[in-house]
Amino acid sequence: MNVRWSLAGLAAWVVFLSCAPPSASSVPVPAAAPATPPATVMAPHRPTADAYDLVQASPRVYVFVARETRSPIVSGNSTAIVGDDSVMVVDTGQFPALARRMVAELRRLTSKPVRVVVTTHWHNDHVFGNAVYRDAFASTGAVRFVAHEDTKRLLLKNGPKQVAAYRTKIAPFVASLKEQLSGGKTEDGGAMPDQERRDLEEKIADGEAAIPLWKDVELVTPTETFKDELVVPLGGCDVKVLHLGRGNTAGDAMVYVPGDKVLVTGDVVVWPTPFAIGSYPREWRAVLAKVAAIDAVTLVPGHGPVQRDRAYLRDLDALLAAVDAQVAVAAKDGRPLADVRKVVDLGPLGRKLTGGDPYRAGVLHDYFEVPAVGRAFEEAHGTLSDE
Repeated sequence: MNVRWSLAGLAAWVVFLSCAPPSASSVPVPAAAPATPPATVMAPHRPTADAYDLVQASPRVYVFVARETRSPIVSGNSTAIVGDDSVMVVDTGQFPALARRMVAELRRLTSKPVRVVVTTHWHNDHVFGNAVYRDAFASTGAVRFVAHEDTKRLLLKNGPKQVAAYRTKIAPFVASLKEQLSGGKTEDGGAMPDQERRDLEEKIADGEAAIPLWKDVELVTPTETFKDELVVPLGGCDVKVLHLGRGNTAGDAMVYVPGDKVLVTGDVVVWPTPFAIGSYPREWRAVLAKVAAIDAVTLVPGHGPVQRDRAYLRDLDALLAAVDAQVAVAAKDGRPLADVRKVVDLGPLGRKLTGGDPYRAGVLHDYFEVPAVGRAFEEAHGTLSDE
């Protein structure tokens, strides 16, 4: 097994089976995410379960930005929108322990209680912290957990399986990685290169740190759903929760703060490379067109730094267009999926997004190209399966 993770290896880890301003001038406003990711941008390694950066995206909006890792264990960004009366949190991340730290940070930023938690989609790395917010703010009134109706359906369908898998399957998988590391060989019997060894060590460290934290997960599903749009008043700031169509998942929700012109996208936008497991590639492009039409100056992606321009949106649209066009032509010729996969080539755009980094190239292949081609093939034949 190559340490660059096959899709099966990824599935074993990530069970997709993820307004007047308050006072917080000390929190830095981030620079825009670069349109072309540099080959090396990562901070010194800390386990994913212990790492985020708090940035202020606008006067009312604070983002807990999850660090990019060289491990399949990821946690989504979590965003807090502070109104005059209450706070909305968008996504709660993968780890309850990390969510508790975020709650503590929020209490230092504002005395306002969290009244609403929006879940952008059903994947575990955006929802496993929900119970922390329910419990932390229970004394100030019940927290509303809001999601699109399809997100609730998919959470009820897939969430219990995710929780069970994380509690039972990850420890044996980490043990197998340790065995591979101790052998010091690649799957073809050659000596393991230094970078692969370091990547494998990081995966093991992330897994060992995360395993005890997943024992603390309690799945909290939405208490209310919406279909197209929901307006949530926070006091001096009305926030729009939007469903613009199917893209990364069937139930993608986005959150728009008109007064600050901030749009929180969930995993419809993920930097530096997108995720496409269970996605709707052709419809996703239509969603991106609607995103581009919104009068937002700041985008908060599901993963990756806050963005101040539309350059990455254009790259993402071009990537989806390339997959759709190539798959449609090959499928029209009657080729089977296995043959279609051989002819799809993401070319220079794929290399631009990965910045020449081999690990990112592997993530683009396993998380985006493999599932996106499969889903586009189903779209071309009118046979899209459920997530």
